[in-house]
Amino acid sequence: MDIPHSSVRLHQTLDEEDDDCTLLRYLIEEDQPNYELLDDGEEIGSIVAAMDEESTFHRTIHERRLVPKDHADGEARIMRHYFGANPVYTPEMFRRRFRMKRHVFVRILNGVHSVDRYF
Repeated sequence: MDIPHSSVRLHQTLDEEDDDCTLLRYLIEEDQPNYELLDDGEEIGSIVAAMDEESTFHRTIHERRLVPKDHADGEARIMRHYFGANPVYTPEMFRRRFRMKRHVFVRILNGVHSVDRYF
């Protein structure tokens, strides 16, 4: 006698549900002591307070002192030192600093500037 395909699927589904129920029952039984602990509000409060005391530490917070910087002057100085008519830094120093030759950097800069005037 052949068992219809849908009947086989139904039995597999029921078996999986039984397995799920068995697993769920097992997990609930294993966690039962935790559930009993959660029923006692005072005990939970004392545990939380103890954990808070363990985790608190004191540190001194120092305010940072602001150092005034002239960013505009710094940018102008970089432009003079690297891109001016008489650059301070040699082509080798430029390559070491920017990891590319100056003409490649200028070509990239011009390409970006043609797309976005911000740069």
